[in-house]
Amino acid sequence: MIGKMHFRTIWKRALATAHDFTMGGGALMIALALRVGTDDLWLRFSTIWPAALLFAALISVCGFAFGLNGGIWRYASLSDVSAIFKTVTLAVLLFVLIQFLTSRLVDLPRSAPLIAWFVAIVLLAGPRLAYRLQKSRRLFSFFPRTAKKPLLLIGATDQAERFLRENETSKSEYDVVGIIDLADRSVGREIRGVSIVGSLEDVRAVMTRAEARDRPVDTILVAALSTQLSADVYVELAQVAKEHDAKFMRLYEPTKRLAGEENRLEIKRVAVDDLLGRRQIELDRTRLEGFLGGRRVLVTGAGGSIGSELSRQIAEQRPAQLWLLDISEFLLHEIEMDLRRRHPDLDIRGRIANVRERAQIFRLVEEAKPDVVVHAAALKHVPIVEAQPLEGLATNAVGTRNVVDAAVASGAEVMVMISTDKAVRPSCFMGATKRLAEMYAQALDLESQTRFVTVRFGNVLGSNGSVVPIFQRQIEKGGPITVTHPDMERYFMTIAEASQLVLQAGALGEKDPLSRGKIYVLDMGQPVKIADLARQMIQLSGLVPDVDVKIEFVGLRPGEKLTEELFDSGETLQQSFTPGIFVASPRGADLNQLRSALAKINAANEAGDVGAGVRELISAVGEYVPDQSVRALAEQASARADNIVTLTKGADAFLSKN
Repeated sequence: MIGKMHFRTIWKRALATAHDFTMGGGALMIALALRVGTDDLWLRFSTIWPAALLFAALISVCGFAFGLNGGIWRYASLSDVSAIFKTVTLAVLLFVLIQFLTSRLVDLPRSAPLIAWFVAIVLLAGPRLAYRLQKSRRLFSFFPRTAKKPLLLIGATDQAERFLRENETSKSEYDVVGIIDLADRSVGREIRGVSIVGSLEDVRAVMTRAEARDRPVDTILVAALSTQLSADVYVELAQVAKEHDAKFMRLYEPTKRLAGEENRLEIKRVAVDDLLGRRQIELDRTRLEGFLGGRRVLVTGAGGSIGSELSRQIAEQRPAQLWLLDISEFLLHEIEMDLRRRHPDLDIRGRIANVRERAQIFRLVEEAKPDVVVHAAALKHVPIVEAQPLEGLATNAVGTRNVVDAAVASGAEVMVMISTDKAVRPSCFMGATKRLAEMYAQALDLESQTRFVTVRFGNVLGSNGSVVPIFQRQIEKGGPITVTHPDMERYFMTIAEASQLVLQAGALGEKDPLSRGKIYVLDMGQPVKIADLARQMIQLSGLVPDVDVKIEFVGLRPGEKLTEELFDSGETLQQSFTPGIFVASPRGADLNQLRSALAKINAANEAGDVGAGVRELISAVGEYVPDQSVRALAEQASARADNIVTLTKGADAFLSKN
């Protein structure tokens, strides 16, 4: 073990041990000098110095046992103080025992070991504390430093204490000038030498006082969980930052880093995610690692917003092999390069693939022979699919059938299929195609050896084409922000949280035979009014709604509903064993009928017959009532098809005569 240790580490530990040895011997000498005086000490030196060496040796040995010489002095903390107490206490007890057995303690005053206990603690802890203060540049720092950016912390929290600790021991660009308590219980107290200067109601006054002292706050930094502050508070703080020309930032827990990178808190701009105020859901990481670790995993749609985050989180669990399938060469290249950079030792196979191409999907899945398939490929934008129904059928319905059948044929153990809240009593064509995909996966889950875990959730913040990036672009251009309806509501979840819960549901479903044929539904919290979200995003940018940026209501688009549902009223819903995940029991469907419907839909796709495709989907998904625009589109397409047939027959007749 020692032979493998870095020379520098050995050298530093040796210096620490030498320091503790010296301080141990000195502690006993000082204790005796305090007890008997310096004159008597020198007269008895010949009998005292062996005892001092013994005490020094015991301090060194006990310190080694408690890891005292392994601590990094610049990060000296309560754990080091605890180790010092244990070291000195054990050393004194052993010293007294040895002295009693060898000399009955006749050569030393009985109170000397007790005095040595106090002195040794001071001598061992003092240099460590001084070194830490010197490294954090707080020793002999009588005047405030002005080179750094003044920062105001929001929240007297554990996260704030951690930030202050990191700020002391790093080359930080910030000088924390005060802390704002979320309430007013701790005003007037301190955290690591920084005063708690007020409550949330005092932020403006604190900012004004800082400007009066010619030290205006450069950054307002939120050091609290999203659930500890309401959206209104975030908006108010953004307004204060705007008024005082300060940046508005937030502390985030560190994301996974590359090997060798320091795991520090991250400072980022406050994002719209924080406005949701969602509680953090604790994941069962042991179960997740058991679900994915050491297994061959294949992800369809791996370059999309959800698929790419799923791929990143899967890679963290150290699968034996990770296959990435996507129709976009650019997106596939982006996620593959990102994962290779983060996980250079991971076996990653990127493949361009279209889930519509049955033979290609079967060939790739057979080559990969995955244990776990995660199906994220889909068309999800309601207006696009509403205008091109056959495209939605080809990808969402037939494409899912292809992946499901290939998973069964290759012997995959489990497949996780991502669905949407729009599949519940669908009013849009996209939702109906996803409901058909749900039904097919459910039916096969009851029949095949492969487990099919269907996971349903709502909108994802920041995903490609979602309202958040659209609103952000509109705000940057000065508006207007276009909202369909004042009362429109949607469920929202962050990409990271949705991906985590999808994988958690997959792990849960694989081991739960009672969940066969059921659907896992993610707890999306409370629905959010889109108009309120738009206003908050404007305010978060430091602007005033309807003054700096207008909000225009443009009306519902074809297929859209005012509110979405996560489960049908006819579905029984129960809490799973994992927080944040429910289990729904939807109505089942006959597998043979579904296969027949999908075969007819596939034939309609190949023939370009929109009318036949729409009719088959309506027949298969009984609860779907298509929008009038879809019916009109199907009728127009059928009329065009009849015209094409007539023209073709006429052309054939003309050519045959000539």
